Amino acid sequence: MNNRLCNWERALREYRYSVDLTMFADKSKFPGCFDCNLTDGHRLQTITFEDRFRNRAEYSIEVWFEVIYWKMFSQGDYRRNHRTRALIQHVERSGISARDLWAACRNYTDAETRVSFDAVRKLLGFRYQTGVATTATFIAFLQPDRFPMVDTRIAKWVGWQLEQGQFTASQLVRPKFLDSKETVIQMHDFGFVEAWIKWCRNTATLLSQSTAQHWRSRDVEMAVFRAWGDRGNGILFWTFRLWSGHSDVRQKPAGEIL
Repeated sequence: MNNRLCNWERALREYRYSVDLTMFADKSKFPGCFDCNLTDGHRLQTITFEDRFRNRAEYSIEVWFEVIYWKMFSQGDYRRNHRTRALIQHVERSGISARDLWAACRNYTDAETRVSFDAVRKLLGFRYQTGVATTATFIAFLQPDRFPMVDTRIAKWVGWQLEQGQFTASQLVRPKFLDSKETVIQMHDFGFVEAWIKWCRNTATLLSQSTAQHWRSRDVEMAVFRAWGDRGNGILFWTFRLWSGHSDVRQKPAGEIL
């Protein structure tokens, strides 16, 4: 196996996102929920949490609250509690059900349009153009084979790779917010989100063909998340050249690409 493949596997193996849901300030209001402690936060532990959400998402609004707390955990105690409470309050005020959110997400995963994505974002209570990363998180949890998460860390990696000439604009799109005063991905960057999803799917197909495991789009994103978080050690950012200009992964044998 060549070095590029080994680096991909290493990055996924070393993925960590530790979250203690029991730390949610309002945990006592939700008996039987917020009881998970992802101590290590490695891939398999995270998949178990994803499965928990997916199995309950259609009928339990509480698991949607758990995921937003999970998403925001690294942002510190105040922000993760504040953002989770904001969703809870929005849902309670608006009378939105788990079924409403689940159906909106399913509509997007079926249609994959900007309009259907934006409908989920608005249903979650985001105003203006914000909330793209959170919306993408719920969709990725529902269908991790097809959809990766996306956030500012991923966006900065894409921007850096394009600056280094690792990809062409036909493969990945530079996020507009990187060249502005904005600090988060917004809806005018939806072209970047679409290109990222497509790239993760193609990369997952190539890696599944070339390694001993099945790669999901979410796994590709996990590997990038891990590698970019440790950029000083050079695990992956110099070795992420996968293909040039081939949107159809069948156009070139995987052994020549990875």
